[in-house]
Amino acid sequence: MSSAPQNPLKRQRARSTVKRTHQLSHIQQLPPATEPAPQDEAFVQAQLLRSICTALTIVGYESVKPSALEMFRAEVDEYMTNFLSTVKDSMRASRRTTAIPQDFIFALAEAGLESHHLDPHLDLRLPDDIANPTILPPRPDEAPPPDLAPMLGPELVTPAAQQYAYIPSHFPPLPSRHAWQSTALFTQREQDPRRIRERATDEGVQAEHALRKLTTANKARSRQPIVDKAKDMLWQETISDLQEGDDELLPTTQDADGDIRLDGFSNDYGSDKAASMADLIRGGGGLMVNHDRNHWRRGRGAVHI
Repeated sequence: MSSAPQNPLKRQRARSTVKRTHQLSHIQQLPPATEPAPQDEAFVQAQLLRSICTALTIVGYESVKPSALEMFRAEVDEYMTNFLSTVKDSMRASRRTTAIPQDFIFALAEAGLESHHLDPHLDLRLPDDIANPTILPPRPDEAPPPDLAPMLGPELVTPAAQQYAYIPSHFPPLPSRHAWQSTALFTQREQDPRRIRERATDEGVQAEHALRKLTTANKARSRQPIVDKAKDMLWQETISDLQEGDDELLPTTQDADGDIRLDGFSNDYGSDKAASMADLIRGGGGLMVNHDRNHWRRGRGAVHI
């Protein structure tokens, strides 16, 4: 039995168990002027409303009401939500966690959109500031939090390499120990009996001095010279005698209005003047006393009241 003739031009397959990984030799490069995609929702909404206004201007509208513009925006939002749901269904059907171009191609085919539908839009001559608006760069990343390890110490800082078996690997790392545990504070107590006795003696002496100061201040407050007491008693007796003498010499009566009047005072004498004076006093005014007028300065510029 003869073996079949072999073709000398055919390459022999190498019988080896080495696993070969094939990869693309050419990767499409991004243009250098690519701007980062902004993440600000307000900016995205503004660009969407701007594109809607541009489309309305192209078809011949000169103005649009805010209510109509909001209806257009809601229509676009609903359409894109349905389109992206189709992309997500294609991605999940292929058991992928990230969408690829084939998912978007499938969504366009489901929506009935083909490449020739873009020809009318490519023929439009739009200004550069409308067709390609300038997008501001995104906000810079937040600064990393400061390192508190030197201040907190090794007791409150969990090493970053420490992992727990019961925590899944895709969970975020645990916060530092100082976020959920406080530092234990222990009061340093004196253990030397001699120092304890000395401190107790010093505290007793300080308490005795403080008590003596309080006692001295209390005595100084209650102490009053005998001469001052005698003068006070004499003054009180004099005032009481004068009040009793005034009550005896000037008997008073009370009229129907409740006013106190001196006995022997005539109501007819100067009744108009007394009434006007009483009205002045009741109205908030007062008597103008100028008993020291004789001692005022005499001269041309002096003013006499």
